Amino acid sequence: MRNTQTLPKLVQSSPKNLAQKAKKVLRQDLVNKLNYINFQDATVLLNFKHRQFKRTLSLVGKPAPCFDGKALIAWENPAGMPGKLQSFEFDHILLDDGLKLIRVEAEIEEINAQGLLLRLPEESLEIRSRSFRRHACQNIRVEFFQNSARFQGELIEFSPYFCKVKLTIEAPQTFAWIDTASPGYLVMFKNETVPFSSECTVVRQTRGEKNRTFVFKLIPHFSRRFPSKEFRSTRLNLTPTPEVVFTHPLTGKKIHLSIIEISGAGFSVEEDEKNSALLPGLMLHSAEVSLANTFSFKCRAQVVNRTEEETDDGKKYRFGIALLDMDIANHVRLESILQQASDKNTFCFNPVDMDSLWNFFFETGFIYPQKYASIQTRKEELRETYHKLYTQHPNIARHFIYQRGSTILGHMSTLRFYESTWLFHHHAASKKNATRAGIVVLNQMGRFVNDSRNLFSSHMKFAICYFRPANKFPNKIFGGVARHLNNLNKSSLDDFAYFHFNKEESRSEHALNNYDLEPTGKEDLTQLAWFYENESGGLLINALDLELETAFLDDLQQEYEKSGFSKSKHLFSLKKDGNLVAVILLNLTDLGLNLSDLTNCMHVFAIHPDDFPKEVVYATLSELLTRFNRKELPILLFPSSYAEEEEIPFEKIYSLWVLNLIYMDDYFRFLKRLFRGFQH
Repeated sequence: MRNTQTLPKLVQSSPKNLAQKAKKVLRQDLVNKLNYINFQDATVLLNFKHRQFKRTLSLVGKPAPCFDGKALIAWENPAGMPGKLQSFEFDHILLDDGLKLIRVEAEIEEINAQGLLLRLPEESLEIRSRSFRRHACQNIRVEFFQNSARFQGELIEFSPYFCKVKLTIEAPQTFAWIDTASPGYLVMFKNETVPFSSECTVVRQTRGEKNRTFVFKLIPHFSRRFPSKEFRSTRLNLTPTPEVVFTHPLTGKKIHLSIIEISGAGFSVEEDEKNSALLPGLMLHSAEVSLANTFSFKCRAQVVNRTEEETDDGKKYRFGIALLDMDIANHVRLESILQQASDKNTFCFNPVDMDSLWNFFFETGFIYPQKYASIQTRKEELRETYHKLYTQHPNIARHFIYQRGSTILGHMSTLRFYESTWLFHHHAASKKNATRAGIVVLNQMGRFVNDSRNLFSSHMKFAICYFRPANKFPNKIFGGVARHLNNLNKSSLDDFAYFHFNKEESRSEHALNNYDLEPTGKEDLTQLAWFYENESGGLLINALDLELETAFLDDLQQEYEKSGFSKSKHLFSLKKDGNLVAVILLNLTDLGLNLSDLTNCMHVFAIHPDDFPKEVVYATLSELLTRFNRKELPILLFPSSYAEEEEIPFEKIYSLWVLNLIYMDDYFRFLKRLFRGFQH
């Protein structure tokens, strides 16, 4: 039964007034609508009026298939029927499609315990009673919070700005606890998920001691999923138009919408104002985006905003939808399509002609004679590594190429080398057009990071880059960003002394007497963090997985193995008489993942230099190379000043740049200021 307070006002108007306002529906069309309701297993509303008092009784009925001018409608709740109607007489049927009502003044031919048989009129009335379609819901549990009180119930229906909810109270609660003049908070549950929540106010309610129906006005303050960005992801209008398909989490109905604009971070769609079913804040736990029926991907997304637009077809709502997560391989494909749609000469993660790439590396001087001398004896192994990196698209790596015809003009790549840290490296450009090509691939890299960093599957919190301060271009960009920001929480620089250590050539005869070389423990990491904070205070500990939360994880090692690569990380502590002297981070990978072998080296942190003289350094390095059956490895010694003080010969200084990717806007702002032609 339904109280008349919950019905639209027009329903309670006189038939004469309705006839003046309403559109006529012929019997043939009415039969089609009843059959559609039957097909959908939906219901109609049967209204009866009291013979003595001005009271209306509303009952829910389920129409049977209708093939002539008669309609058989079964009671949804047949208990006690038709005895409950002794004081009532039939008045009319209401067909509600969520937007319009059809009032059918039929005649009863028969009524019994199962239902009633009605003779349909030649014409009925279609009432335009609502500005927005009301969408019926099932199996959506709700909780309404106000002033620390929680009320539970179910969602009946919703529209773009309102929702109808049935609440049930349990002692000692009373409905007097709900202050209709104050806002509350409504949370909707589907199984174990929360598809929607919103602040709201009470518009109206029915009477009832244990159960009441409330109409809430939604107050969606939700305007973004992630912190706002000055440099937003580039949004494109693609042809042919992409489409998104999803099952609406509140109605259970399948929705198909055309995508107006799309980027690597989200997309926008439009809905007709009257039929809109999206709500700002609505979670889409499983949506599928299709691009021209050639590429589709499933994703988790969220509606983040709604704006009104006037079009030739009437008023529309445009919704911004943010991507929350998706398969990382599919995101790579999406980025590749979008970046090439922006510039036909830019290629991201595409198959590469390996001869052209190697020629580019040598021609630009990126592989200079000394570097080639260190790798030439294992060139076949190097070719195999790069074939896998550039043709098989592993999840751990990305590459960006600026190319005209078959000629590569610029290149940059990145590697996920720590749990949430990506290494920028191999930045090179043709000498003929070095500045232009170098900036283009740098922009490609930045766009990829900006689109990807909020996706959980990207594991992207920090970007790092090793460069020589004497190399002007990276020092101008990466070093320049850190110096310009002048904020160690945003970006930091740390200098390492770099040298190759060969255990045979070193001829170290110093034994590690009174020293212990053992796996690093939690207390050692704490001391390392204190040492680094005092020495630098930057982001290195976080970015290189040297904090307790990430130091002993092996998830990334497994990801490398899935992609056909090898990677292992080892942490050792050197102690003297139980006191920590140094911490060594040893990374072992396939040859050439980084052509300077900075992914295949030791980071040595000299915590107590007084107990770590040069002879002990060499003895420690020799011991580790012996344990891992290595003859030679590059060494990065921190702080770099320690190498000078201990007169440890080194070949060059490498600066490690770290950027906290929360501050990508600062990075882009600096590049825009540095390069007048830079456009994100």
